[in-house]
Amino acid sequence: MKMGISTSKYTTASGLFWRAAGIDPFIIPGTLMGGYNPSQIGAAVVTETIKYFLPTTGSGKYIFGYGDGGDIYRIDISTDAVELLTTVASSVGNGFELFKGKIYYASNASLGEMSGIEDATPTFSTVGSFTNSISDHPLHAFAEKLYCGDGDHLDSYDGSTFSDNVLDLPSDYTIIDIDDDGYYIVIAAVKKTGGLTRTTNKLFFWDGTSSSWNVEWDLPEGELTGISKAGRGNLMVAFAGSGMYFFSVASAPEIFVDVSSNSNAPFTEADFQPFSGALHFWRGNIAWASNGKIFAYGRVLFNAPKIITTPISLSNIKSFHVDAFNRIYASTTDNKLYKLASGNVDASFETGLIDLKRPYSITRVKLFLVDPLSATSSVQVQLTNEDVGTAVFDKTFDSATYGTTKRSFWADVQMEAKGLRAIVTLNGGAIFKKLEIYGIPISNETTI
Repeated sequence: MKMGISTSKYTTASGLFWRAAGIDPFIIPGTLMGGYNPSQIGAAVVTETIKYFLPTTGSGKYIFGYGDGGDIYRIDISTDAVELLTTVASSVGNGFELFKGKIYYASNASLGEMSGIEDATPTFSTVGSFTNSISDHPLHAFAEKLYCGDGDHLDSYDGSTFSDNVLDLPSDYTIIDIDDDGYYIVIAAVKKTGGLTRTTNKLFFWDGTSSSWNVEWDLPEGELTGISKAGRGNLMVAFAGSGMYFFSVASAPEIFVDVSSNSNAPFTEADFQPFSGALHFWRGNIAWASNGKIFAYGRVLFNAPKIITTPISLSNIKSFHVDAFNRIYASTTDNKLYKLASGNVDASFETGLIDLKRPYSITRVKLFLVDPLSATSSVQVQLTNEDVGTAVFDKTFDSATYGTTKRSFWADVQMEAKGLRAIVTLNGGAIFKKLEIYGIPISNETTI
């Protein structure tokens, strides 16, 4: 609750847990349990990867999705029925934005408009043409205008007039994401080599009226994939594979989470490379999808520090949307659409190596759950000593052995340790509350 994910399997200096993929501490704060179980919807309709999602206006009945083949889908959130509305020619789902009650979508060559978005048959039209026929055309609505990334410059649309080239950037940069900090338009741009490998990243702030951008920052390493508001004042966050960076108009990007290729580190570069359509706010947290997981950065408890958690695991995830009821809709690169709103996956959490300061003879563990075990739930508890890869103690608590009325359980242990790791696996919806480990100090002269 207070420390989140640590930096290595061999320490708890910056956090108790080494890994906890799929563990959701937000469902019942003060407990740990498996995150919501993905349930596929729209299997007969969705035939491509949805890159962007949008909510509706008016009744709030629908969610819309834009696919990498140009399909626009409408999802009824009360029934989970999915319908294909249209296919936009020559598109890879470049950009998708709600503006003045209409939906706007970018194809490779043009900006399209969908009006009557809740009608049985919405109306589709083209409202502007792009100079560059490319796969990056991010859209963002701000201060009564819709801004469109068009390679090395911004276009804009006010609902009636499409304006080309309202802001020029250096010609060797391509805009890959647009956001705002409440006052400035914030632009993420990358320089590409001939092989389209992103090599240099820049962040621009523009007030929307000046002839050029107002502030420019370099992001010196990594591969910039997306930016977002950070949820505090005018602070922004950027993701670049090399880590997670905070920045603002007054402060240059500063790395918050550094990553490592070491197998004992909890994060990899792939964890911090979310597609721009996979950056959202969820339960008051910054949330992003990357490397088969949804991560969150924020407070579990209102008076606790902000931490990183990994409450959802979903293979091949591309993008996701959080609806008004905190339910998640997510797409994957194998052309599937999922809803996550109920049920709990089986998941494990592992501590780092806890320094006991002196050798102990570990004698007993006590496990505390929120609810009694059911016929289908169980909890596995493993303990290791300094040999972090080998479980010296391994016990599964299930109803066949312990019944369906108790909320706490114990087992005897026989092991020696000066450093201790605990691995707890929750199955069948078990809700973890606490694990107590008992031991007797032994002579410091003992060799472990």
